[in-house]
Amino acid sequence: EVSNFTAHRNGHWYFTLKDQESQLRCVVWRGDTGRIPAMPDDGMEVCAFGRLSMYTARGEIQFVASRLEAAGEGLWRKAFELARRKLEADGLLEASRKRPLPLAPRRIAFITSASGAAFHDVVAVTRRRSPGTELVLIPAQVQGEGAVDSLIAALDLVARWRDCELVIIGRGGGSREDLWCFNDERLCRAVAACPIPTISAIGHEVDVTLVDLVADWRAPTPSAAAERAVPDHLALVSTVARLGQLMRASLERRARKGRQVLARTGVLMQASLERRARYGRQSLTRTSQLMVASFDRRTRRGRQALVMTGRHLSLTSRQLTERSAARLGHAAARLEALSPLATLARGYAVARDTAGHALVSATRFAPGFPFRLPQGRRSAVHHDRRHPGGAGGRPLTGAHRRAGSVLMSKTPKVAESAAPSASAAPFEARLERLEAIVRELDDEDVPLDRALTLFEEGVGELKAAQASLAQAEATLKVLVEQADGTFALNELERRGD
Repeated sequence: EVSNFTAHRNGHWYFTLKDQESQLRCVVWRGDTGRIPAMPDDGMEVCAFGRLSMYTARGEIQFVASRLEAAGEGLWRKAFELARRKLEADGLLEASRKRPLPLAPRRIAFITSASGAAFHDVVAVTRRRSPGTELVLIPAQVQGEGAVDSLIAALDLVARWRDCELVIIGRGGGSREDLWCFNDERLCRAVAACPIPTISAIGHEVDVTLVDLVADWRAPTPSAAAERAVPDHLALVSTVARLGQLMRASLERRARKGRQVLARTGVLMQASLERRARYGRQSLTRTSQLMVASFDRRTRRGRQALVMTGRHLSLTSRQLTERSAARLGHAAARLEALSPLATLARGYAVARDTAGHALVSATRFAPGFPFRLPQGRRSAVHHDRRHPGGAGGRPLTGAHRRAGSVLMSKTPKVAESAAPSASAAPFEARLERLEAIVRELDDEDVPLDRALTLFEEGVGELKAAQASLAQAEATLKVLVEQADGTFALNELERRGD
């Protein structure tokens, strides 16, 4: 019975073996621990194989064990369960991660011993079932020390090669010790990491290893693995023929059904097109009737709106023309009332010096000063010193100051009318200028020469404004109502220039 088991950090195992009568100290050196499946537990009954040795430092006898075997499957079962739990914790035993196998692989890699009977069995089954499938041998050691590293190297070679579609790893039957390398945790992880689907074929059907649990599919024997890897050629040909017949029958049924559906669809489409055509003709008729009615209504409303607009335009044009004419007449009357020619027509005259300049102030006159009147030459006479600005013994009146003249003789003078302005100024501008002239003539202090000049300009503006007004009246477009209630645009003949 094992007691006081200690696994030292240097790799050695120390424990005590005891029975009912005695006990003995034991040691397992680090180099021998690899041949023991697992560390024994306290209380486990084992058989130890080794030799006696003297521990001189203490003067004690100890037993150096090189191999341990537990009663039954104790150590082997313990090592198996420990590795299985680790793989299960990492999810490598989950059924969801197992990949499907190819249906008819073109090339298969078989990892096994080149001298074993398993390879020959697989070759025979493959040639019988699928002669066209290529089988590639990847030789590896399958038992004893170094088997795990050899199998891992073979898997790595296949993963780097990747020119096959399926991998079979296995060997024939053997003892538990012979098959124990397939329970190694490192080998199981290498099988799980292989990028190509794998089949495990190890020993006989009763031999279950951890590689069987990790592989994508487990075969009880190498021959069973070959039968699962490649399909039966004859059965495959028969299956293909049967599938061809089924496909042909299915296509024929689908063709018949398609022709029937097409015929029914054609009838339905024709009926639908006829209904749509009838509906379209009816809709077109109704739409045309609605369009005609809508056009008639719009025409009537437009005709009425045109009549009203014509009347309003005619009335507005007449009112605008009448207002402009009244405003022009008022300005003409004011211009005539303020005309300096009216003052000259009552017998007054404008005295000018010998150079022709108007004498607009009494201070310009002196005894013996020559000047001109419309009837000839005259001499100034100074009569009254109390009225130096007067003449003839009388003071200057406001009318005299407005006219800017000296009261001399009553020789009438008629001013020549100015010709109509040839400028193209608008009517409103001429009318505003005429009103400004009237306002300036209304000022009592305006000199006579300035009054004459303004009057002449006012007469010219008046005639030009009258011409513009007459032209506007002549070219005005009026709406003339016809006998049927419609309106037409008539342009009056142009009168004058």
